Amino acid sequence: MASVLADTSTRGSEFLSSFARNSTRQVRRRHSILSRMNALTMPNRNEALRPNGGLFGALIALLLRSTATLLLAVLVLLEPLVQATLGAVALLTFGTALFFRFLVGDVEFPFFGMLALSVLCILLLALYYRLVRWLCFD
Repeated sequence: MASVLADTSTRGSEFLSSFARNSTRQVRRRHSILSRMNALTMPNRNEALRPNGGLFGALIALLLRSTATLLLAVLVLLEPLVQATLGAVALLTFGTALFFRFLVGDVEFPFFGMLALSVLCILLLALYYRLVRWLCFD
């Protein structure tokens, strides 16, 4: 009975030591994979000081961001005026088209042209809001 217990304890200790070795290998492998991934994704700290475009690229990015911020400020300030103008033109052209088509019955009136102008105003307003959203960077 004692030999069986000694045999199982030896096997158990062999299993635990092999498990510890394998888990240590897996941790080392994961660490090496992660360090390689970080080396690929993380920029070099001295990259901005290189003469081949790091600092120049950063200055260009700063210029573009400041221009986008200025343009965004102007668009946000003009937003109430643009919304009121385009919304009013769309509503009035739609109402005028319906009025002349069904109440007056003028055959020569450009009904579909007026509807197209109304839809165009709505699309321009949607494009305006899309531009404002595009300029809002995180």
